[in-house]
Amino acid sequence: MKLSDKIRIIRKARGLSQEALGDSLSRVSENGISRQSVSDWENGKAEPKLDNIRDLAEVLNVSFDALLDENIDLDDNRVLSSVLKHLSPEVKQTVNSKFRYDLRVSTLSWRSFRGAIALSIILVITVLFTCIAFFCNWGDAWLFIVVIGGSCILPLLPSTIISLIRISKRGESVIIGELNNTHLILNTYKEASNTLYIPIDKIEDIKLSEHQKRKYGDITIAIKGRAKPIMVLKLMSPQKLIDIYKRIFSENEEVDSVQIV
Repeated sequence: MKLSDKIRIIRKARGLSQEALGDSLSRVSENGISRQSVSDWENGKAEPKLDNIRDLAEVLNVSFDALLDENIDLDDNRVLSSVLKHLSPEVKQTVNSKFRYDLRVSTLSWRSFRGAIALSIILVITVLFTCIAFFCNWGDAWLFIVVIGGSCILPLLPSTIISLIRISKRGESVIIGELNNTHLILNTYKEASNTLYIPIDKIEDIKLSEHQKRKYGDITIAIKGRAKPIMVLKLMSPQKLIDIYKRIFSENEEVDSVQIV
């Protein structure tokens, strides 16, 4: 695969615009890199110099070989996932996870309640036909219906109760990142399992979006040097994340002021 295609694919996977990539490269390069230069590289109109490729590897957080080896095909999602998971020694040294708050997103859907839905349907049908059989004088048919309905309900009952208790306590969720002493880490790009490492000092603000649910909601994260904010959908306890971020990383408060509950 050509270098031009790799730059474009990895840049998009990292959630960077051409302008944002140019700005980031300008901070690590002796010469400024414009959005037009990045566009020319991606369109194959110009070739980045060797120093630029090293800077690209650093800014995009991929290995130098991943950019230069033409045998590496990033159209293969498994290969792209492996390339994106590369973490340079420099980044490993800067990530401080002594404090860690896991970020979870809700996976609640109608499937989460399918046991309860099936149980309710069977129960309603059983009661309905039992009443019809009883009042229409079908003899012992109503008792037969109760027995058959009960045999369908009982196997579903334990798993349904356990599922509803779990959902009521924490909901159904998966971990998609963490907030630690130095970074907000987000796992994105489903097909490639990309991971974004956002330094805390690059975060301008974290806000709640509209239409919040009781246990989960959407947040927007404003990043310095990035025109569009990052949005995290269906985050569990979004207000709690915002409160922890403000209390720990406020310039006016010490970490000791955080209450452990």
